Amino acid sequence: MHKSFIIIIILIIFSYFLPIARASISNSDNYIIEKDTINSIGGISTSNSYNLQMNIGEISSGILDSTNYNTTLGYLNSDREYLELGFSVLDLNLEDFLIPDQITTLASFDIYISSYSTNGYTLYIKSQGNTTNPGLYKSTGTTHLIESSTTTLAQGTEGYGLQASSVTATIDAVYLKINNNVGGLSIISQIIASNIYDTTDESVTITPKISITYESPAGNYEDSLIFDLVGNY
Repeated sequence: MHKSFIIIIILIIFSYFLPIARASISNSDNYIIEKDTINSIGGISTSNSYNLQMNIGEISSGILDSTNYNTTLGYLNSDREYLELGFSVLDLNLEDFLIPDQITTLASFDIYISSYSTNGYTLYIKSQGNTTNPGLYKSTGTTHLIESSTTTLAQGTEGYGLQASSVTATIDAVYLKINNNVGGLSIISQIIASNIYDTTDESVTITPKISITYESPAGNYEDSLIFDLVGNY
């Protein structure tokens, strides 16, 4: 008996603190002014013995922050705080490739991250699943969910999870797996990668792995992987 399985994984990307408009640094071929100042009080005081040049400026400037935002008060402000998130593929689609009672490794895809936030970034991931539980969901005909969990995939047992790797990013232990070990997804955002330093096009490789059985209903299975990139302050 031939069974057809179509697996579709959709990537949904969100990025917080995207590039915003700021005053440009003044520069030419011969000079650069990285910071300008506005001084409210100042001048030169002199006597027979000394010469003092003083100024008072940037009154009430400083940083207010919390877990989710950062506000810089005053005239001076950095132009280097931004986040960018990209990806190498949009849909993964494998048809007539999944074999019951075997473990299948889907094509890996890369997430690219550029971050100049004060304390780096944190990348979160969650699964849409069937909106109640995470996993690959068959929503037509006989509905069925191949639930995602942190486990060692085995022949004859349904399972679904991810592995993650990176040369420079810190991968959360849940997803730092090899062989048939996978990290489970959740419908609540979980940390998958982070870095406390500035990054430019830092790559995080994601590899989905699936195990189905002869009892798994044939049909179309789909999961949406939702990524949130948040700047750390």
